[in-house]
Amino acid sequence: MKRETHRKANGLRALAAVSLVCSALACGRPAVPFPPPIPPLAPPDQDVIAEWLECAGCPPEQRAPVVRVGLRAVPLLGAALRRGPPPAVEATVRLAMEERYQELLDYLKRHPEALPGSDPRLISDYVDFYVNNFKIAYRIRAAQALGGVGGEPAIKELIAARQLTAPGDLQQAIDEAITEGRGKDRSR
Repeated sequence: MKRETHRKANGLRALAAVSLVCSALACGRPAVPFPPPIPPLAPPDQDVIAEWLECAGCPPEQRAPVVRVGLRAVPLLGAALRRGPPPAVEATVRLAMEERYQELLDYLKRHPEALPGSDPRLISDYVDFYVNNFKIAYRIRAAQALGGVGGEPAIKELIAARQLTAPGDLQQAIDEAITEGRGKDRSR
């Protein structure tokens, strides 16, 4: 009888210990502390990032405002690196290229000597060529910004993107950004 009582007591102690652990976890007190969450981006920071990503002729030093946004920029930059520009931005670029193509056709009608002996590209070829270049440049700028920000979250985004199939220029930009980012210590 004593052994049975002793077993029940041990079983109750074990159940109480498990219950305490479960209660602590359920109350949001994990045994291992998690890093603090990255605060969301304010609209001005989103604008700074969009200006950098969408800029066609910006010199590299113009990424400094994006780098100053710091780790808060990583989720947006990571998404830009993986997916490219949002559909609305791509549509705007596509429309601008279609308008530019029409301007070129109008010019060639007035000045046929400007393109002697060759037909202008089909509109779809012309537009697709420039839109695809924009999409790659957008992703390259995201990689460059992530490298400038540095820190573990930025490096993780870059390494994940390196696993995706991408053109050589983009792969090179990702590799360069990883090298640059690993040289930075970000704890903010």
